[in-house]
Amino acid sequence: MISFLVDEWLLVRDNLDQRIKSCKDAVSRVGLGSELSQEERGSVFDEMQRLENLCQKLVLPTSDDRRNSIWKRALGFVGGPVCQHQVIASALEELRDSIESGMAEKQFAFIPANKVRFFEQHDLFGGGVSAAFPSAQPEIKDAGNCLAADLHTAAVFHFMRAAEHGLRALARHLRVKLTTPLEYAGWEEVIRAIDRKLTVLRSRPKGRKKSEALEFYRLTLSECEMLKDVWRNPVSHARRRYTEVEALAVWSRVRDFMQRLSEMAKETK
Repeated sequence: MISFLVDEWLLVRDNLDQRIKSCKDAVSRVGLGSELSQEERGSVFDEMQRLENLCQKLVLPTSDDRRNSIWKRALGFVGGPVCQHQVIASALEELRDSIESGMAEKQFAFIPANKVRFFEQHDLFGGGVSAAFPSAQPEIKDAGNCLAADLHTAAVFHFMRAAEHGLRALARHLRVKLTTPLEYAGWEEVIRAIDRKLTVLRSRPKGRKKSEALEFYRLTLSECEMLKDVWRNPVSHARRRYTEVEALAVWSRVRDFMQRLSEMAKETK
């Protein structure tokens, strides 16, 4: 996803306009044959560099030839009086108009201020969750982008995918045995296998450490059951769509689930 602030273009365009004006002023003062000084050439070079970065970000290839031509003139790669104020002013005007034409053909999405906190966040659930479950991090980031873009059902879908990575990590942590590879087992199959594992653990000698661990696993497994029945199955089988309020509730619930889980279980290579 392309992250673009309007200020980036406004700054570049303002610099272009100022450079065009300064070149035209120089022509008015000195005449058509006036050439840019070395300092002016350096400034033009820097402006073209910033402009190239912006054009690459916004995928605006139509202005490439014009930018390269101005670059060569500023660096003196072409023989003769190639860096005259009049020539550069005209080239910059053509470049500016070309970029604006290219931008007019694109559509830009707007992220409201109250949703910027979700957009392109690599650690939406916190650094601890990203470190414990690196395979879930792309799903969490995608879910945040969906929240920012008002794609609420898609956000719920990605949150469930993130939670599934947590469920698998819990199964691996408990050394659960399945008849199929863990990556291909459904939620119900993994949950039932974990429950059987906990039944075995309950039969072992009692103690404070065992009691605390079993309580953690029992509550975590109960949470997995809830996630499966309330959100995972409905969103996976296209049974309903979700509102913003519902998607935010899922974000909060899955975040808390993954944060608690990261204290006990982690993905293993």
